[in-house]
Amino acid sequence: MKKLLVSLLVIILLSPFMQYIDKQKPRMESEGRVLSYSYTRLRLTFPSLKESVADVLYMKTCILIGENRESKLKSDDWGRVLDNVRVMNRLDRYYFDPYYFIGSYIPWNLTNCPEKIEVVNSILKEGMKYVKDWRIPFFIGFNYFYFLKQKRKGAEYLKVAASMKGSPQYLRLLVSRLYLETGEIDLAISVTREEIKGAKNKRLKEKLRKRLAALTMIKELDLAVREFKRFKNRCPETVEELKRFHFINYIPEDPYGGKFYIRDDCTVWTTSNLRERD
Repeated sequence: MKKLLVSLLVIILLSPFMQYIDKQKPRMESEGRVLSYSYTRLRLTFPSLKESVADVLYMKTCILIGENRESKLKSDDWGRVLDNVRVMNRLDRYYFDPYYFIGSYIPWNLTNCPEKIEVVNSILKEGMKYVKDWRIPFFIGFNYFYFLKQKRKGAEYLKVAASMKGSPQYLRLLVSRLYLETGEIDLAISVTREEIKGAKNKRLKEKLRKRLAALTMIKELDLAVREFKRFKNRCPETVEELKRFHFINYIPEDPYGGKFYIRDDCTVWTTSNLRERD
């Protein structure tokens, strides 16, 4: 009851500048452009209510996008939305919702605009200085990995996310997989060993040990592939061929139940994709 009364009081007190902001909110013009907010103007008009103004701007932006979801905003429109998010961040550096919004929603609308996804990441990186939430580096890492096709950078930020309080356990397994997919086998093994040492959850530690076993086998097969290529001047067609020519003594079994194979780019992978079977 007390919280409700406080909320109502805040709404009443903020009513005048909410009306003012409403007149300046981003809206769709005939050509479909989003109008930008002015940080300087808002700061000078409401110097002691910056956090509250940021909250109102965030709500207005969400409403704007919701109202125009069907018509779809253009690239320039999303650029202005990002500018508006920067205004919110400057008004309140510790306001998490705008960071979550641009990390979880906006990139999916910018799949053909990598330069704007880079802008999203730059805003999120700035947010990491103020908000200690694992989801911010997670969004950065995902953007690098999925949208920008920079798996190494993606793995680096996911590693940061995995080390933060409250992060889900699967991130610790995802990091090693991303490093492996970039060809960084030694780094994937090193990261997994590091995670095993720090893991306190017994089940997580078992999963990490299984991942380490699979990575170690891939490493051994990769070395054999390199030796085969050096002597035969070609890539082996199958893992069985490595054994037939005595580059390995036996064909290792994937701990996840899959089968190791040689990909077209002469790297080793497994049919399990390093995932548990259902």
